[in-house]
Order: sequence, then structure tokens, then C-alpha cells
Amino acid sequence: MKITENSTVGAHWQEAVSRYSTSCAVSDEVCSLTYQQADVRMGRLRAYLKAEGIKAGQVVGIDTFNCADFWVAVMAIVTSGCAYLPLPPQYPEERKNFMLSDSKAVYRFTREEIERICGDENAAYSGEVSDDPESPCYVIYTSGTTGKPKGVMIRQKWLMNLCRWNIEVTGLTADSRVLSLNALCFDASVKNIFSPMMVGAGLLMNIERPMDIAALYSYISKHQPTHINATPALLELLAEEAAADNYSGMKTLRCIMSGGEAFRKKPLAALCGAVKGIRVLNVYGPTECTSVTTCHQVTADELADSAAAVPIGRPIGGKKVLTVGNDGRRCAAGEQGELYIGGIGTAEGYLDRPELTAEKFVMYENERYYRSGDLCSIDADGAVHYFGRIDTQIKLNGYRIETGEIAAAAEAVSGIKSAAVIFEDEKLTLCYTAEGETEVSKIKEVLAGTLPTYMLPAQYLELEKLPVTERGKTDLAKLKEICREHFGKAEGGVQERPQQENAAQDMTSQVIGIWARLLGRQDIKPADNFFDVGGNSLKLYKMGKLMEREFGVPIDPMDLMELSSAKKTAEYISGLKGAVK
Repeated sequence: MKITENSTVGAHWQEAVSRYSTSCAVSDEVCSLTYQQADVRMGRLRAYLKAEGIKAGQVVGIDTFNCADFWVAVMAIVTSGCAYLPLPPQYPEERKNFMLSDSKAVYRFTREEIERICGDENAAYSGEVSDDPESPCYVIYTSGTTGKPKGVMIRQKWLMNLCRWNIEVTGLTADSRVLSLNALCFDASVKNIFSPMMVGAGLLMNIERPMDIAALYSYISKHQPTHINATPALLELLAEEAAADNYSGMKTLRCIMSGGEAFRKKPLAALCGAVKGIRVLNVYGPTECTSVTTCHQVTADELADSAAAVPIGRPIGGKKVLTVGNDGRRCAAGEQGELYIGGIGTAEGYLDRPELTAEKFVMYENERYYRSGDLCSIDADGAVHYFGRIDTQIKLNGYRIETGEIAAAAEAVSGIKSAAVIFEDEKLTLCYTAEGETEVSKIKEVLAGTLPTYMLPAQYLELEKLPVTERGKTDLAKLKEICREHFGKAEGGVQERPQQENAAQDMTSQVIGIWARLLGRQDIKPADNFFDVGGNSLKLYKMGKLMEREFGVPIDPMDLMELSSAKKTAEYISGLKGAVK
């Protein structure tokens, strides 16, 4: 069945069930469902929604969980002509309730309810699906400058354009197995939820327990995905884990799609050197424009050249992009300006935010565009290059400076993994993470050879990890807080990994020291909970590795999940050291 703007998820699902009934549609850690089995469960949920009086065009909230039945429930909602609103468990109830109210959701599916209905063999079944391409597909909330998140609704006809492109560019076929490592509450997961079934491929749900990279790599080795979608940060950790196994668990990979933050070459260069023939794609796109706007297939030469910039690519089918300067004129080729995005998939605006919609969705040259707020340039051949947010452009001593350019230059320094630049109190500060020992003098020397004097940072701060926002992007506001704390105590504008006093004598202080380096903050107390002070599952895994190296004992990240404070963690480590002795 050809995918067109008049296609619907329901029509493609019915064809998939007919053509691939005995093939695996979706699997998780404990179960696998064929297309026929998934259709039965889906039909039960559709019948339930109908019995509850829910009609096409309405919004249905759904608690997210990484199991096959979550995917079944999403498909049931969308094939009924409704939009699904993902509600992740880590969100406070207050935020979730706001999203439900703001989106005018008429129902909320809980995990327990979904699993009960799906498993009820006596439940009614409905095979009726929506045939309206104008039907809403999903509502995703992004952070808002007012402190309240803002909702974006995407229609099925726009999803069809995304899926058609995704299938073509990634080479999805009926024998493909797609592992989506994108959070289910973000739109980066959408193409992976819907594209596989359109060609009879299988979707592998991410492992459900808190992120353990070793366990995730084991899962990959067992299920052998052909396609992986993830953020650069997660791909970096996976590649490091795979390297220890000579990449044997990734030999089946055909395509890696990376997006959501700046592309990272080093880990993927090693992986692609070991596993030949992997297609690597760097994608970019805001929620407001149906997930993906541009795509670039990264070449082997680009991976090998640490200094070469990787563009975010060219517009995918049906998209239009242009750059606009501060004076409102269209930028020339190679000139930097704000990226405007138009064409298929540009949302109608923010839910019940008319003023913000008018500000961000504008008419330009007689066409409607979304103002991305991203600073980009477009080459003469159409390739788009990303330099950062418009609000990272600063003026120092009369010079206009793009802080993203400084960060990019720093990341080209051997040993530097990632970098970000902040500007405060008329000073540029370079924050970075590094592999092993990287001397500040070396960084200064390289930057002095590539940047004008007025662009050289006045301060340097090495961290174990740059703080990130909920969406996985560098949190510049948090970095400013960190720098205020650090440089209030540091001398000479340079402070490397912060250490707690008397660390050698006090195990709790040692643990707090590791947390401080990992989380980039100095106000941690013995009673603090790791997750309450900025930790997450990925950082938990990295904490375990840091502690293994520092204390010389094997540590299970799952054990760390159960510990409530830095003090309890210290007691756990002391117990392990005692057992080793």
C-alpha cells in the first residue's frame, strides 16, 4: 500500500495484519506479539474506548511504559481517530494534570487498565478504524518560557509524510527490527512507533527497567536490531560498552539515526570501523514541525575527520527551510540567521496559546513558517549547518559572538568529548568533558590557533558530564548556576573536577565528590537523594562505573537504584570493600 497524505494509520494497519499476520509486530523483554495477536489486543482497546463514549478527534492521555502493550494502546487510540498524549511516570502529577487539562483530554489510560483489557479474552472486539487523514495523531508538550509547557498537535497526514521518508532513507523492510531508544514522551519516538508496521517490520521496545547500559547492550545482542534510534549521548555509552565486546552484539546493524543534540563522531567512528556498512544519519527537527525537518547521511570521511563539521542536512520530502537575518531579510548562502521551517508537517500552532502561536508561526514571502529560534546557515547546495540557539549569540566588547562556534572549536581538540559556552558578567566560560587528563593549557593553545582573540574564553571548567534538560539538550541555565558556584571559589579562572575536602578519610565525602563531578554541582549533602539533585538512569550507570574505578569493587547499578542517599551509598560501598578484603 502506497503511503500518501491521504493514507491513515488504520488503513496501513489493516493491510499489515492481512499481509504479515504471523510475523512479529512488537516485542519487549518478556513477550512478543505477531501482527494478528496485536490486532486482537488492539481491537479490545478500540471497543473499550468506543464504549466509554470517546469519539474521533478527541485526545486520550496514556501513561507511558516500555512494553509491547503500550505500543498496542497507542495504535488503538490512533486507529480510532484520536490523538494520544504521552504521560511519563517521571513527570510530577501536577504537570501531567496540567497537560491533560490543557489538551482537553477526555480520558486517561493507565498501565494497569491497558494490560487488563488487552488480556481479557472475553472483552469485546472492534475492527472499525478511522479513515480520516485529518485526524489528530498525537499531542506532545514541550517546555515553555512561561513556566508552563506548551502543547503541539500533529495530524495523521503529516505523520504519513514522516513515515514515508523514514522508510525510504533508513531502508526499512519486512525483515527489519527497529529498536527505539527515544523517550516515549518525546516526538523523536513517533517515526519508530508507526513506520515499522507499514512494511511488516518488527518494533523492539526499549528495556523497561531503569537504564543499565550493560543490560541494554545484552538486550541488543539478544534481539539483534537492524535499526537503532537514539540521542548522541546514549549512543556514546552504548558504543563504549560494545567496544569492550569487540562490537559483536552490533553486527546486525544497518542504520543508526542520531538526533536531539550535537552529533558525536568519536564513538560512532569506532563502531562503523568495526561493523562495516552501517548507514549513519544525523537528523534535526522541532516538535512543531513533525519531528524531523532535515537529515544528513554522515560519510566515513566525516567520521574520520574530527575537525570536519557535520551538517544537520537537507530538508526531507515536503519540507522547506530558509534563514532570516535580524533585519528580516532572507540570508544569502552561507550566511547565518534564524532557521524558518515550512511545508508539510508544520503545526497549526500551540494549543490555546494564540499570542505565542502568532509569534512563532509567521507568514514570510507569502508562505507560512515556524520560527525555530535556531541559528543556522544554508550552503549553496542546500545543506543546513546548525550553530546553536539564537539566544546564545552575545556581544562582547563590540563583537558579535556565536558561543556555539567556540564550543565546536573546543570539541575539535583531541581528548575533548563535549563542550558548551556560557556568557555572564562579561566573561566567556568554556565548560567541557574530557577523556582522561586534558590540560587547560593545551585547550587554550588550540583555541588560540583557531579563534580570534576576542572569542577566547576567560574561564575553563571541566565536568564529568554537561547538565542536560528534560529533552536531553545542554542545560545552559544550569551551567550558569554551576559556574557561579565554582568560580566564586576558584582562582585564576580555572577549576577542574571539584573535589570534596578530606575525601580520602571520609567515604561519604568521597561519594559526594563523585556525585558533584557527575552532576556538576557543589551543594550536595549526605542525606540528598541522587535523583532529587539532578541524577537520572544514565547518570546512575555512569556513577557506578566511576565508583568501580575509584573504589576498586564491582558495583551493580540496580543496587544503586535502591539506595536513598549519598550516606547510604557510602555505607553500601564500605560493605563491598569489606567483603572484598
